[in-house]
Parts: sequence; structure tokens; C-alpha cells
Amino acid sequence: PARVVRVNGVRRKVRQYGKVSESIPLSSYWMWQYFVSDRPADEPGGHEIARFAFDEVHFILDGAPLRKGDRLRLVNADGKFPYGVDFVEVEKVPAPIAKPADALSVADFGTGREAIDKCFAACRDQKKTMYFPAGVWEYWAKTGDNRWLLNGASNMKITGAGMWHTNLHFPGSKSFGGGVGGGVTITPIAFLVTQGDSVKIMQLDTIGSTADNFVRTLPDLVDRISKMTGKNTDKKEEG
Repeated sequence: PARVVRVNGVRRKVRQYGKVSESIPLSSYWMWQYFVSDRPADEPGGHEIARFAFDEVHFILDGAPLRKGDRLRLVNADGKFPYGVDFVEVEKVPAPIAKPADALSVADFGTGREAIDKCFAACRDQKKTMYFPAGVWEYWAKTGDNRWLLNGASNMKITGAGMWHTNLHFPGSKSFGGGVGGGVTITPIAFLVTQGDSVKIMQLDTIGSTADNFVRTLPDLVDRISKMTGKNTDKKEEG
């Protein structure tokens, strides 16, 4: 096994979303893209420019937590492939977040995409919070669009056990093979303006809150912020 973790010279297992492993589960499969001009592709064709991004993996050290002064070492145990480490961030992992009282759990509807779709529909219709318990939840089907479309929901909260415990995974590799989509409406209410030690809230008019009206009022908005901060935007630099 490669990518072994040692703490003070002693090998440690890792836990990822409830499963124990002997090594860190890293992969470069999803990290490569091949560009012709500004058009990316997932497979090389011979004339593209290859671009690489680092894989990012969250895992929990099995056993006792790290203490100040401990030495953490990542070991390329098999030596077959080189590994480049950008950085390692260590933090205290909080306990899993429990299911809220007003929530419906995806686990109560089964597993996989069907369970996620059924739970979403129930939460949307019943005005409930949607909860993903600890584990890996895959949104995928062999055929069709594998995007999770959040259509028809209003003010619905979707939560889980926390980033260290719940993982929503889209394993599809083709076009429209994953991700979350849906219509979103944002209504700006106010700006928070800071100057020195003072903080002021500048309210926006509630009438005409569409994006077009917001853009039309932007010049006046900048002027009002400038007056609040005591700066003159029309002043020209001399010299």
C-alpha cells in the first residue's frame, strides 16, 4: 500500500466517512484536464495542453488524536509512483452533527440516487430540512442526466453530519454527469460599510429589487458609500 501515515514513527490507519483504510485514498484520475484553447476535455487527444490540479482528501487519523510536538509523516511505501504534496492541514475534528428535529433523513428512503430524490421531494412538499447522515452518498444512475436539480423548493435547508463525516459524491464521468443545479433568487438587502473602528449598515430600497434595478442604482450606491466613508470619488490626483 502507498501513502502510508506515520505518527512519531508508528504507522496509523485512517478513517474516511466511517470506513477504515490502511492508506490515504488519493487519485489523480479526476484531476487532469486537456485544453484546446479555452475548451477542456477529460481525455487526451494528442494535441491538447494538459493541466493538473491537486487531489484534496479529508481523512481522520484512527486512534489517539495528535498532540503538540507529534511528528506526522506521509510515506510513499511502494515507491511505484511519485507523489507531490502541496500542503497538509491538521485540525480537531468535531463530532458528527445530529439530525435536526424538523428533518427527514435520506437513510430512511433507502440508498443511492433514488433515496436522495425521494427524500428531497418529501422535504420539499412537507417543508422539512433534508439531512444526509454520516457516510458516502452517491448520486448516479447508468443512464440519463446525473445532475441533482433542486427544482420547486423554496427556503429548504439541506444539511449533513459535517464535512468530515458526510460526503455527497457524483461519480458520473460524462457530460451532465454530476453536480447540483436549480434556480436561485438573491435579493440584496443592505451593505455593511466599515471605516476605521466604525461599522455602518446602509439599507437598500425594497421597491424594485430586481437585478436590473439594482444595476441602475449602483452609481448612486457608490456615491452614498463614498459619503459615508468620507471619501470623494471625483477628486483627481495632483502632481
